[in-house]
Amino acid sequence: MKLDRLEQFVQDEREQFDGDVPSLKVWYGIEQELEAKVEQKQSRFKVWRAMRLAAAVLFLLVTGGLIGSFITSNNNGTVSTQQANVLETIDEIAPELGETEAYYQSQVQEKIQVLASYEEDPALLEELAEIDEAMQELKQELLDAPQGSEEEIINNIIRNYQIKIEILEHVLSRIQAASNQNSERNEVSI
Repeated sequence: MKLDRLEQFVQDEREQFDGDVPSLKVWYGIEQELEAKVEQKQSRFKVWRAMRLAAAVLFLLVTGGLIGSFITSNNNGTVSTQQANVLETIDEIAPELGETEAYYQSQVQEKIQVLASYEEDPALLEELAEIDEAMQELKQELLDAPQGSEEEIINNIIRNYQIKIEILEHVLSRIQAASNQNSERNEVSI
């Protein structure tokens, strides 16, 4: 195999290349460059960590605001005259439904208040709103229901409240479990 001229030269003069050792000044310069690069990477890491922390705080604030507005809109929403008429008619058809609804609504509000102290998934609010819409449809069906079928519709309304509470409890237990795992990790790392 034929070597090109540079390779031939390097092979011929190999001993001269291997004998040279850089001076301490060269090594000092290399060390300074490496330290500067390490410091630059560390400062970038600090900036990224600060940005992640700021993003997490912003996310928590926005989530808390959304949950707060959801809670206040559910609690303080103005009841239209049509809705008031529907509620009065429902009270005439099924007077026990009002008490049952009040109980379940208080349970839901308790869970939502606990959930407000944690960060949560915005999709949860959408799911809860869908359940609320389904309950409103069931209440409308209750008004138009033939005699004798009211009990089935009332049971479905109650089941929707139970589902809503189960969803909230499931989300809370998962968030609390994740929070406990993070606490344990932090204790172990300390």
